[in-house]
Amino acid sequence: MIPVYVREVLDADPAWSIYIYAPAGLGYPAGAVSAPWLIDMCGERRVGSIALTITSVGVMLYGVIGIVTPLLAPISPLRLLELFGVDLSDKMLAAGFIAIPANYGSTATSAAVQTYINRRLPLITQGGVFGIENVIENGLSLVAVLGLGAIATIIGSQAVFLIAPVAVFAIVVWLLRYSHRTAGQAETTREVLEELWRGEAGDPPATGTMARQ
Repeated sequence: MIPVYVREVLDADPAWSIYIYAPAGLGYPAGAVSAPWLIDMCGERRVGSIALTITSVGVMLYGVIGIVTPLLAPISPLRLLELFGVDLSDKMLAAGFIAIPANYGSTATSAAVQTYINRRLPLITQGGVFGIENVIENGLSLVAVLGLGAIATIIGSQAVFLIAPVAVFAIVVWLLRYSHRTAGQAETTREVLEELWRGEAGDPPATGTMARQ
């Protein structure tokens, strides 16, 4: 989506997408380093919820780039490139900055989910669960690429960045409710959201119902 977004919204050469991908790399080590400490302090569910929210907000900022540009462009790390004669528009500078928290949240979310599974599933089943997870992730990625690409063709890439995070968050909540119903613990959407926030550090590995989930 980014190359199309750069061409349609930022009015720049799609090859300049590198100026968004590059600062996104700063979010990865930040998420990888801070996630273990945050998980130990707050618990996996709470960290995962906060990190997912950070990613969602970050992605949605691409949809309102015109509004946030005056705030983010002045503090974008891409301004350092001006020392080397690289002149980027304010919108490109803002987009590069947004990529940092968006990738940070994605990395921290992944760490929280992996830790949650490792702590609570019996060791003998973890290999199968992680294998299924990778298959589902790859399959959904293909569906997302094709689906969002088709939607972007109709309504534009900027609108997709506003809609997609909301849709993903709704799907996550639905999946959590489905898992509770499967385990015989039917809950409302509000209860599911509250449970995501109740996670505490140092929870012992769950057995029984939680293991089956």
